[in-house]
Amino acid sequence: MKAFQIRGLAALVLFTGAAFLLLSGCAPVTMMPAQGPESQAMGIGHAPRFEDGFAVSSLWGGQTWRIFLRGSDPDGDMSHLWVVITQLGLHSETQLVTLRGPDQARFSGFLTLDTPSWIRTSDFVRVEVRIRDRAGNLSDKATFEAQVGFATREGLPSQWADATRNHLGTLFFQFRDDGGDGRPFGRMHGF
Repeated sequence: MKAFQIRGLAALVLFTGAAFLLLSGCAPVTMMPAQGPESQAMGIGHAPRFEDGFAVSSLWGGQTWRIFLRGSDPDGDMSHLWVVITQLGLHSETQLVTLRGPDQARFSGFLTLDTPSWIRTSDFVRVEVRIRDRAGNLSDKATFEAQVGFATREGLPSQWADATRNHLGTLFFQFRDDGGDGRPFGRMHGF
């Protein structure tokens, strides 16, 4: 009886392994992007590329932060921007911004992030953006950081004038306030 159980278990393992090998050859396997540089090309074809980016390094609370991006994909199959927004020292959130129409091959545009007016002292926010295409390929990461609570130090460079006509999307983020007591997940405020 024991020999039958071992043979039965061996047959099940063999059948499961054979089924896995047959099925894994039928469809490509894609995963969510890793956060390190090892995640450059996960699918087939060419990885999308960030060509350039710009965002001001400081702005008053209550202002809208515009993050300008320029990207392209030789295959023309970019599907979305993978965005991680972080309020340094407090929390982060991830969002996907879908690319449509001609923006799937090449885009020059901007994302917006509204900052809360209740920020009266310095607070830092970081936005990390990667482009993902339908084959699962991932671009390099573009990182932008701003100090909220101070006057804007720089103006928009002239090379981004055309990009002001292409609003790629609005980022929604719930800023948090530690309430001055040092607790990392303190009060949440609206705008």
